[in-house]
Amino acid sequence: MKITFILKSGIEFLPPIFPRIVLCAERNHNVTVICSKLLDEYKTFFNQKGIKFFETNHNTKIFNRHCKILDWIGFNKSVWSIVKRENLSDSVLYICSGDTALALGGELLKHKYALQSNELYDTNSMYKKMLKKFAVNAMAFVVPEFSRANICMYWYGLKKMPFVIPNYPYISKENTGIEDIPQNAVDIVNSISDKKIVLYQGVISAGDRSLGVIAEALSQINDENYVLLLMGKNKNSSYEAIKQVYGNTYYIPFIAAPKHLWVTGKAHIGVLSYDRISLNNIFCAPNKIYEYSAFGVPMLGNNIPGLKYCIETNDMGVCADFEDVQNVKAAILELSKGNENYSKKSKEFFESFAFIEETNRLIDFLDNNAI
Repeated sequence: MKITFILKSGIEFLPPIFPRIVLCAERNHNVTVICSKLLDEYKTFFNQKGIKFFETNHNTKIFNRHCKILDWIGFNKSVWSIVKRENLSDSVLYICSGDTALALGGELLKHKYALQSNELYDTNSMYKKMLKKFAVNAMAFVVPEFSRANICMYWYGLKKMPFVIPNYPYISKENTGIEDIPQNAVDIVNSISDKKIVLYQGVISAGDRSLGVIAEALSQINDENYVLLLMGKNKNSSYEAIKQVYGNTYYIPFIAAPKHLWVTGKAHIGVLSYDRISLNNIFCAPNKIYEYSAFGVPMLGNNIPGLKYCIETNDMGVCADFEDVQNVKAAILELSKGNENYSKKSKEFFESFAFIEETNRLIDFLDNNAI
């Protein structure tokens, strides 16, 4: 089968798509990747695996400011030009996001394609309405979480259950070693390696009250063995504000997936937090659950269905009220006290999920319907 993965962004912004690309290549399918831009480490890896890749490198700015219309038009023209030039029209197009499908427009409906929707778009009625025709006409509709699958069936009038493939990371010895990790990250992790690292991965924002509450809880625990490690993009000096609350707070800038997993594996507790601002958040499907569990990291989450019915049901962590400092403090102490058991359960969860089998089921379906 010829399969072409198309993504309107860089792969580092959608890490779970990487293992799907790799699995297709390892099954000796003819794999091509088209995306906006590709980091050098991905180019090296794809060359080693015999995966063809193309960057659209289209213009997204006017007067040095991002223009969404220009971005969509440029992406659309570049992708269809590449598809025509490289004779990819007879391949199955794997559309990696709803945003990608909308940018590709009506031309996509003339091709055989699978559509992966990473967001519910419940707060964007225009996106949700526009996406329906692409969902209905897809060979396969793919989502990362069971509740989302049912919601999408209802919204889009789908006649069959979407494929549910969680946001599973690509893990190998090559991407969990120290090679190519920024030196400042290595130095920070080595300096706190004997501490209990409470790790948060994601955008660091002062508007995210949960990080301030966790910092306050650690301050009240008042144990220098605990450190709060923030890894991601620091918005509006938010790290500095959180450090004011808890002095033993450290910061590592964004590291592109999957290299960031070297840091993930050092955590004592992994934090997950999603505000109740949308169904997309309430029924979240974080790849961090699988990243943490891959290394047996116990998890601290907030009380929403997407986390509680996964983390606590599998006994691999505790969900707390992130509006209540005392509740968060108790959860951290509980996770430390039962760390060994939570770690064991976390690892068991990761090993129990048949990601490869589920992905193979999707690939087999596409292969059987590609003709």
